[in-house]
Amino acid sequence: MPPFRAFSNISHTFTTLSMSNNPLADFMLAFEYIGHGHLSDIACCRLLAWLLSYGIYHDTIVFNKRLMADILCAKKRMNIDSSCIPNGDLLPLMNKAMSECKKACDEKLPKPVWVVKLEKRYGLTH
Repeated sequence: MPPFRAFSNISHTFTTLSMSNNPLADFMLAFEYIGHGHLSDIACCRLLAWLLSYGIYHDTIVFNKRLMADILCAKKRMNIDSSCIPNGDLLPLMNKAMSECKKACDEKLPKPVWVVKLEKRYGLTH
């Protein structure tokens, strides 16, 4: 299954949580809509790759408003929604990040350095 299909399943959850009780997400999304997002393209791709590969092990992500806001911004940048066509310019970056995560998971290797930094940034280290 392409990684973007999985995002459509969780799209409703993130959208519902963002608009009502996360003013930070609303603020960041406003900047994203006008083209001045705070995350780089590679950061967006890596964040979404992390979410698909490792996010299922962190149920606290729903309560982490900063992480939720960044996930929403990354989804907007990648144009991932239930009925949208993903941003084709960013697909190679997303595929690269996904393959790094998949390789680490499949071969029981340590997490990529960027995954460790991402988890530390959002306070998700064990």
